[in-house]
Amino acid sequence: MRRIAEESPQEATQLLLEAPNGIDDYGWSVVSSWAEQDAVGALDWVLSRPPEEQKHLLPGILHRVVQEDPQRALETALGVPITEYGMGLEERVIGIVAQNDVDQAIAMLQSVRDHERTKAFAAVNIAQVLVRSNDPFRALELGVELPKPLQRNYFNNLWLQWVQWDIVGLYESLEKFPSADLKSKAAHEILSYRVLDDYRPHRHFTAEQLQEMELYLLDDTD
Repeated sequence: MRRIAEESPQEATQLLLEAPNGIDDYGWSVVSSWAEQDAVGALDWVLSRPPEEQKHLLPGILHRVVQEDPQRALETALGVPITEYGMGLEERVIGIVAQNDVDQAIAMLQSVRDHERTKAFAAVNIAQVLVRSNDPFRALELGVELPKPLQRNYFNNLWLQWVQWDIVGLYESLEKFPSADLKSKAAHEILSYRVLDDYRPHRHFTAEQLQEMELYLLDDTD
């Protein structure tokens, strides 16, 4: 079916509709193959299908649509209902955009629906790129600007990314953080850091530095 889709997407989609359980069994393969050649054409076809089929097929082509038309991808994602325990597809779109254009991804944040997990993790996707691009303080600034209810989730993920990517850099930045609470949580992340069962933050720091970080800890740090 995928080979047919590469040569004739229209023929492949017709066979898809005629086959028993065609959408469930072959849908992703067909539309993702089509999207490699014509992402917008594949998207138009997916959007012509019933909502349940759209929800199933869209994730399979979203990456290609983002590469071809990021704004169209965002608008499409915003039209897909958020499931009770899921996240809006715009979170995924923003994560893909951030890989190539972090400024555009940040601008897209204002379009994210009023859904706590979606908003928080869309921002986290951007933070991951910023940390790995050696720009963690921009990630910090982004978090400070988020609504208070989103900050806990965001910063927990930011510290995790930062401590894994540059644990010494996080330590060296503690004094620059804008609040005692942020300093405390970042210090706690460093002091709690371990790889699998290997709990040895002292590999990176002197005893004096470890004691210094303990002074940042607040009683309510968790």
